[in-house]
Amino acid sequence: MSYRINIAKGHGTNWNNTGPQYLHYFAIETDMIDAKGTTGHGSNLGDLVREMRKQYPEPAYNISITKTHTHSEVMKFI
Repeated sequence: MSYRINIAKGHGTNWNNTGPQYLHYFAIETDMIDAKGTTGHGSNLGDLVREMRKQYPEPAYNISITKTHTHSEVMKFI
């Protein structure tokens, strides 16, 4: 399982003028942090997002998180 944290930067207004339009700014993908538990340095995904929101505040930026589940299986072919 991995998490992708996407940071989008506001640029003008959206198509119906109800809010900002966000364009991709950068993303971080990691499988080294947990959503609930803590890592070796004592933080988790929530801590990271809170820290990033201080650096990239709304509404100038939008932070979204995507969780990706992966499954692997060893197969034998004859």
